[in-house]
Amino acid sequence: MSPPTPFPVIVCRGDDYRSASEGVGFIRDDAGEVHGALLLTLSGYAGMGGSDNAGAQWAKSYDEAVDAALQTSSKLVSTCARTSDLIAAGAHNHAVAEAGANGVEPPSAPKPGMDPCLAIRVPSAGGGGGPEPFGWSLIKSVSGLVWPNGHQDQLRAAKDVWYAAAESMGTATSRFPATVGLLENQRSAEIPAAVAACSETADNFLELETAFREIGDSCSEYAQHLDDAHHEILAELKQMLIETAAIEAGLAVLIPFTGGLSELGNGAVIARIGIYAARIGRIIDRLVVKVTAIVGRLGSIVTGKLKPLLTKLGEWLEKAKTKWWRSDSGGGLPELPPKPPAVKPKVNNTKLQNMLDDLYKGAENPARVGDGTTADAVRNEYRTLEPTEGRWHLQKAMETQRGLAKWLMDKSNTDPADRAVAIRELQNLMDALAGR
Repeated sequence: MSPPTPFPVIVCRGDDYRSASEGVGFIRDDAGEVHGALLLTLSGYAGMGGSDNAGAQWAKSYDEAVDAALQTSSKLVSTCARTSDLIAAGAHNHAVAEAGANGVEPPSAPKPGMDPCLAIRVPSAGGGGGPEPFGWSLIKSVSGLVWPNGHQDQLRAAKDVWYAAAESMGTATSRFPATVGLLENQRSAEIPAAVAACSETADNFLELETAFREIGDSCSEYAQHLDDAHHEILAELKQMLIETAAIEAGLAVLIPFTGGLSELGNGAVIARIGIYAARIGRIIDRLVVKVTAIVGRLGSIVTGKLKPLLTKLGEWLEKAKTKWWRSDSGGGLPELPPKPPAVKPKVNNTKLQNMLDDLYKGAENPARVGDGTTADAVRNEYRTLEPTEGRWHLQKAMETQRGLAKWLMDKSNTDPADRAVAIRELQNLMDALAGR
């Protein structure tokens, strides 16, 4: 005689299951605090990039990266909130089925956690300014050049802020491995999806932490380029002032003898300033080229990492709404359209046939939802977030799922055809309960 066909085994350890939900909830809270602290701190760095051409170019790209990073951070916190709710719902479903099997009062449904809806706006890093060095007014009057007026001290401090936020976010999300371990301690149809959601969210947080550090690097890189440019420009200004002072001193000796030479002397001074303005202009041009490279890297962070992640998180959150039957969203997807009626299998075992009769009770209903089975009723409830034909089928599905599993364990040597039917029906229920 061939060995019995294997079938899925359901193992639910309620305390661990609920602890997994609480663990993701703690991550939600801690990551939300990191997000809020980062937002508050960045508000103190408005205008650090400056208002000159290079500073405005850097600040525009930096602002876009900050906006994308904070949106991603907010979405990840919301993802944790929704994941915690879904895990809590899974634990509750098993608890309800267990209570039904034991003939006791089922536990009350868990309340959905609050979606944090975090703020994501901070002041621009552009538009600020600072004092001009002595002698710059001469350059400005001749050439119209703008002093590169970013704040290196603030830029370097901003790097430390981003790095600290990345480290704090890593600490906030360090519970993920333990949470996944608690989930892997269960055996049920919905567990692989829950494990995958937690693991993917942990990976997404790692991507965000990397982006935080890269944004911080852009601050310190620009600060260094500003330092270098300032050093070169100040050296040119010093030399210009020495030379123009010497010209004016020499001309002052000749003024008593040839008054007309003073105008000629002013022209010589202006010409000399123009030479230095051209040199300083080239220094500023080199600064702009260096900033352009930073801008390109910031753009890659946004378009290559944060924007795709934002899109993925948004799609997941929309799908997750339809899986939380107590959602406050006001409804899910449209009702499952009618299908051809499901054909109820015939088996030899009376107990199994009774379970099948119950599962296929709605198949002959002309107004059936889906194919009329309990499995399709559950799928419909996940979609619409409303009862099917006036009542919830989730508890019935869980109880029948456990009943089929027990029947298979008790009837390991029964008719193979009956066992094959039971396994197929059990798998269909498990798929429905897992949202498939």
